[in-house]
Parts: sequence; C-alpha cells; structure tokens
Amino acid sequence: MSSSVATRENPYTIGVPVDADGSFFGREEVFESIRAYLLETAPVSVIRGQRRIGKSSVLRRMEQHVRIPGHQFVLFDLQAGARSTLGELLSHLSAAIADKIDKAPPVPLPAALEASPSAFVTEFLGPALQAFPGTLVLLFDEFDALGFQSGPDSRVGDQFGSILLWTLGRVKNLRVIAVVGRNLDQLDRLPGMFHSAPQQPLGLLDATSAERLIRMPSRGQLDFEPGAVDAIQSLACGHPYFTQLLCFSVFQRAKSKDKWSVSAEDVEESVTDELVRGRGGLTWFRDGLPVNERVMFSASAEGNGDPGTAGKLLFQRGAVRTEGLGLAEDRLREWGYLTREGRVAVELVGRWIRQEYPLREEIRELEKADAVADDSYRKARELGMSGDSAGKKKALQECVQRNPNHGRALSDLGAVHFDAREYGEAVERYRRAWRLNPAVSGEFVEALTALARETAKSGDAQTYLAEALAVDPKSESVLALLKDPAMTSGTISRAWASIQKILGS
Repeated sequence: MSSSVATRENPYTIGVPVDADGSFFGREEVFESIRAYLLETAPVSVIRGQRRIGKSSVLRRMEQHVRIPGHQFVLFDLQAGARSTLGELLSHLSAAIADKIDKAPPVPLPAALEASPSAFVTEFLGPALQAFPGTLVLLFDEFDALGFQSGPDSRVGDQFGSILLWTLGRVKNLRVIAVVGRNLDQLDRLPGMFHSAPQQPLGLLDATSAERLIRMPSRGQLDFEPGAVDAIQSLACGHPYFTQLLCFSVFQRAKSKDKWSVSAEDVEESVTDELVRGRGGLTWFRDGLPVNERVMFSASAEGNGDPGTAGKLLFQRGAVRTEGLGLAEDRLREWGYLTREGRVAVELVGRWIRQEYPLREEIRELEKADAVADDSYRKARELGMSGDSAGKKKALQECVQRNPNHGRALSDLGAVHFDAREYGEAVERYRRAWRLNPAVSGEFVEALTALARETAKSGDAQTYLAEALAVDPKSESVLALLKDPAMTSGTISRAWASIQKILGS
C-alpha cells in the first residue's frame, strides 16, 4: 500500500454527533417544524427518536438551520445530569446561559441553588432575560436521561422538570426544545407540559438524503459501482448511524486492499466487519428498549416481518400474551423500530438481533417485565431459606399470577407442588417453565414420570410418558419405569407399545 493511501483518513463519522457541513444531510422537515413551533411561541417542543438516529446532531445544527432573528440558542447536554445534584445541574445550566447572554448576573453556586432552587429564576435567569431583547431557546440534549418517576424514589429529573415548568410560567421570553429517546420507557413519564407538548419524530432519512450521506463524504476517493449504493440502502434503510457505520467499514476495506471502486459484493462482505465494529452502537440501540419491547423485537426479527409470526413464535416458546407484550409491537412501530408491516425497520439490525439475541435466549428476559412480580419472587426465595414453605408458595403464586412469564417462579412453584405430591400441578407449572427455559427438562420429566405412576390405572399414563420421551428420548427415569416389574402389565405396558410405535423405535 502506498504511503498516500495509508494516510487517507476515513471521512465517515460514527458514534459522535455530526458538526461538519459535509457530513450532515437531510432533516429539513424537522427544522421547519421547530421553526414553526418557535414562531407560534409554543413554550415547549419535543424531538423524539430512537438512539443513534441523529438527535444530537440535529440540536447542534439547530441555530444554523432555524434562523429566527432575536432568538439565542443554548445547547445543554443532560446525559450526566442524573449523577449531579439539582444545585450542580442548575449552576451548570446558568453558566451555559451566561456564556451566550451579555450582562448576565453572576452564576449562582451549586450550594446556593441546592438550598433554594427558585433562586435560579429569581436571582439569575429572570434578571438576565429582563435585559435581553430577544428570546432564549434552551436546547436540552438527552432530556430523558435524567429519569422521571413519582413517589419516594423520584430523582433529580423530577426536581429539574418541576423547576423548568415553574420557570416557563414566569419567564415569557423563554422556549425549551427537549430531545428524548435515550430511555423510551420514560416517554410516558415526562413532566407536565413536556408530556403534552408537540412532538417531532426523528425517523429514517429519505432515499435522497441517505444517498448524499453515502456519496458526499468520500467524494473523490470512493467510486460506487452500480448497485453498491442500493446495497447500502437496503441494509441501513436510511438510518444515519448504520449508513455511516457501513460506509466506514466499506472505506476501511477499500483502504486495506487499495481498491477504491466499491461493488455490491464489497458492501455485503463488509457486513460482518460492520457487525463486529458496531457491536457497541448496536447494543446501545437495543438496550434503550423496555423488556417487553426487547423480547418482541427479537421475535419480530426471527419472524422476519410475516404477519402474526412474532406472536406465534412467542407462544411456541411458552410465553403468555400479557398486556405489556400486547402493546409492545405497536410501540415498536410507533418508535420506528418496526415498519408498519411488523418487519425490523433496519435490515442490518435485524441480522444482528437474530445473531446476538435469538428469541430462545431473549425470552427469559420476560422475568424482568414486572418489577412487583420480581419482588414477590425474591421474597419467595427469602421465605424458603427461612423455612416458611407456606409463605414461599403464596409468594410464588403471587409472582406468576402477576407475571405468568416468570420462568424461575414457575419452576420453583413446580418443585413446591412436586414435594407436596401434587403431581398434576407440578407438571402444569414445569411444562410452562420448560417451554420458557429448556434447562428445566430434567425436573419436568421427573414430574411427568411421577404423574404417570400415579395415573397408571386411569389410562392417562400413556400421554404423560409420551410427553416425557418427547422432552428427553433417553430419559433414564422413564426407561426405568417401563422396565419396572411392577409396571409390566396393564396400562403402562400398553403405553410403552404405543409409544414405541409412535416414535418408530
């Protein structure tokens, strides 16, 4: 490789907000909507979008693209805010505002604002804006990273939100634009007018903007052959992060081979490299989803968008359709993770989900879907260790009643029934637990065997033995039962002949 080739820098940006004009394309409709909100003097507007969709990049281009005379924009990133006290947060925000507004009062110290949060308005922002002839526009990046929840566990986000609402009610020349989407389960918890404010969704790029994002950064370096751009488009589907990620990989591949003409085959061969390189970005992309949505996302990826397939796959894996799972698919469509037809919106992500988070493993995450149920499970474990069997059983029943997809609770409850010789109940619980997690097959077969013994004279043993052999064709407990001299006649004997015929053994 020549030295000139070796020193070529990759022009594609991944993992950081885009500031350069030559790497930012599209989003005209978002800027127009924000401009309209500001001209209509809407106090709050919200930009909503999934992770890595370009929200931070849009905020950084806001002042340049939304040009309204007399409007001063202040960008403030709240990503680290959850680790700050309210006083520190308000003091840092005051400093950012003071950098943009002449003759602003001295920035209040964190301790003073911690003791009296209202001083942010009465002693700093109010006086600063009284002398300011225009409108101050606060751009809050990662607004939902603060976390919002009511009750005794509320955090700095709730306090900060309350101060903002109080401020907006008293300062007339103040506007707020908040970006949300880092934690999608927080969208329904946004405080006050932030929840009811007009929301501008930030989705995939249109085909023209995506093509410019592919071609323009490497203009004069990469030559895209016919079909190469289409190959990138079909994989990244207009998602700016994944478009840049794939282009980054294509460029690196071209550089390593000193081959600067890119074909569709080159793009496809870069996918493996991209999946490895993008592991961090892809993980963040998925981890922003609540539990039910993560599981439904894996089911949708595995079902590949065929109508109704995701739900069928969940049922086959033993999941009960809860209200949360019922809403999850609709929410994934609303948030842009799935297309209207139920297909994963970004093909590259679908491939990665099928590879890294197959449904057979991901479905166990449903145990975390209901915090109250999980608390009952932990309580049951504690009661069991203290010797309170009745209390343990009750707590387990409460857990599975609230979350019927809690596999460990189902398995533990099966064991409780088994120990009490309630084999029918044990089989019912183990059957569900086994479908959710095949690792409990041994316990399930043992319960089926016990139930077969108990029902040997009723004619049902054949059914339970057949099910046991279907779970484990080499089960020693079933084979031992069939060889038991005491069980060589009657129902068990007929069952074994029937099972051999069915299994073809």
